[in-house]
Amino acid sequence: MTLEFYNVHEAVRNAEGQVAKEVAELAANEAPARIESDLAHMVLMLHEDLLKAFRALSLHAGEYADRLRDEVRLGELARAVEAYYAEQPLLRVMMAMVQIQLLWLSVAGVKCRHYQTERMHAQLCSAVYPEQPVESVLARVAACCATVYRAGTAYQQQTAALYHIISLCLHDQFQRARDLLLMARLQERVQAGDQALMILFNRAMTQLGLAAFRAGSMVYAHNCLDDLVNVGSRNGLLRVLLGQQGSQGAQGAQSEEEMVVPAKRVVPAHMVNL
Repeated sequence: MTLEFYNVHEAVRNAEGQVAKEVAELAANEAPARIESDLAHMVLMLHEDLLKAFRALSLHAGEYADRLRDEVRLGELARAVEAYYAEQPLLRVMMAMVQIQLLWLSVAGVKCRHYQTERMHAQLCSAVYPEQPVESVLARVAACCATVYRAGTAYQQQTAALYHIISLCLHDQFQRARDLLLMARLQERVQAGDQALMILFNRAMTQLGLAAFRAGSMVYAHNCLDDLVNVGSRNGLLRVLLGQQGSQGAQGAQSEEEMVVPAKRVVPAHMVNL
């Protein structure tokens, strides 16, 4: 009996040659090329690549600031694609979710003070699109969340509501954020969610507690932060519960417990809460 082995290197070389040949044929052909995909999924892949870039870079690197500008461009692209798919609710919801994440991520800023978020967002947008007027972050987040609330799945609605709460808290809208948390009944529903939803809920409760503190509601701030801080500090898992491990260069060695969060769940450095 003879065995025939598959030569991987030869297959890769042949594939590269075939791709180069097809690219040359497309370049010589003036007819438009058909791409078997859709714009919405391409934007989703760009969003994932942007998050990977944030996680791989140091917060103090110059390229990190360039990626922050890229998120503004990606947000505008997602907005244009949402308008393009005006008659397709599912794709519109996908693009609205991307915008919600990018917008609250933008206003979080790089170690910024929370009451400067609108101004910092305006500076970032003006640097990328100086000819366009800057829209209010809260108004745009609310519009995107309304799209998700109308046509999204239960999971998407819960995720959008948590991002909405975080955005309101960052802009010191404590009363509105608290009311949204109660109306959406997120504390009851999030228990059945996955790890990503639980981390997002913990981050929303952290921001709600900080917003309550700034508003002078000390009892509510204590109720929001007490369980999270006590459990996290006692077990050494506070950063795990918030999905943040910091950059490798800045934080140094990490314990085994802190490595529980998968890499794709770790938030970028400029989104760290505590």
